[in-house]
Amino acid sequence: MQTFVSSPEAAFDALYYRSASSLIRQLDLLTGRPRLARRAVRRAFVLAWERWPEVAVAPDPAAWVRAAAYAEGLAPWRRNRRKASARRHDAELRTALLRLPRSYRQAVLLYDGVGLDLPETAAESQASTPAAAGRITRGRAALTEAAPGPEPGLPARLAALLAVDCAAMVPWAPPAVRRRSERRTRRLTAGALALTAAVAAATLYAATTEAERRMPAVPEAGTGASTDAGAPDLPKVRRGEFSPQ
Repeated sequence: MQTFVSSPEAAFDALYYRSASSLIRQLDLLTGRPRLARRAVRRAFVLAWERWPEVAVAPDPAAWVRAAAYAEGLAPWRRNRRKASARRHDAELRTALLRLPRSYRQAVLLYDGVGLDLPETAAESQASTPAAAGRITRGRAALTEAAPGPEPGLPARLAALLAVDCAAMVPWAPPAVRRRSERRTRRLTAGALALTAAVAAATLYAATTEAERRMPAVPEAGTGASTDAGAPDLPKVRRGEFSPQ
């Protein structure tokens, strides 16, 4: 039986169509900033295409992209710029989620919203399993107190938040993301080559300068300096005064 192997472009596009919308929603809930969510997800897919040979053979390519998007959206320099927004479905739960500490928010969303198991949640949030479990327990308690809400329970409510269609939030198609990644790769390559050339030129200049500094001085013509070390000075003889012995 012949096995069909899709092209790298087709595999990337399939991953994008399957994951981008959900990831934007997750980042929107994690950061409270829809524009940042879109940028973080786009950046994650740009990196994924740049490293596609690695991503394509990963056990879970979607998890690779999710980790990259979370790292970009929750970067330390963005943490204090979060702006809460309550214009989405279930605003009370959303607001309560955004008030949680960053680590609690990530653990609860991965475990109860995305549906990862505890070891997977710990791995993606870069925490030990007991630490992740503690964050989930305390995060759930805080959310239940701040946004009690009706049944169903918290996991179902978080899943409902993530299920809101956000396809309109994806302003780019996979080919555009791939082109952006390829342009970035070309810029990085050109920059690396330019830096290598500059370092090589500086090294050559330094070596040439050092060689010239160490080279012995050549006496100028007519100075009478001998090129043979220790050779005695010979008397000067006028023309016509020399006679053999």
